[in-house]
Amino acid sequence: AGPLVKESQRRTTLLFCVTVQHATRMAEVLRRHPGVTADCIFGHTPDQERADRIADFKSGRLQILVVVMCGTEGFDVPGVQVIGMARPTKKQGLYVQMAGRATRTLPGLIERYDTAEERQQAIANSLKPHALILDFVGNSGKHKLISTADVLAGDMPEELVAEVIDDMKESGE
Repeated sequence: AGPLVKESQRRTTLLFCVTVQHATRMAEVLRRHPGVTADCIFGHTPDQERADRIADFKSGRLQILVVVMCGTEGFDVPGVQVIGMARPTKKQGLYVQMAGRATRTLPGLIERYDTAEERQQAIANSLKPHALILDFVGNSGKHKLISTADVLAGDMPEELVAEVIDDMKESGE
């Protein structure tokens, strides 16, 4: 909890936990930190209560929303700036879904721009220029997220892309 509070620096944070008990306990511990607001939602959370907590999270009244699975797919809160990974997964798709909760651009930010350069500049100058993924359980060592090299490589074989990345790391270029 301490490193999450320190690194998130009061930014909107979605924390993924292993079980309901784990998530509930994490929210309790997080709330002990001065100025931190944290709460949970689960699959069994009543609809109105869930809607209220998500509204508080979207508005900034709730800094950290702690979830188990209900924040993975179909959870669209573009203001999420930080993801806390406190649950391991063997599935790359689930890892990408969890990390992806913070990759949404803010509403109305890029729609008016025609070029990638203009959209990139708008994001860089926005209230959310980047996302922070805090992996406390080693998912990033098991799973790969898309990188610039993947985008630039297009249809190149994955093994070749990995080789190029290794060469770049080694050479520092």
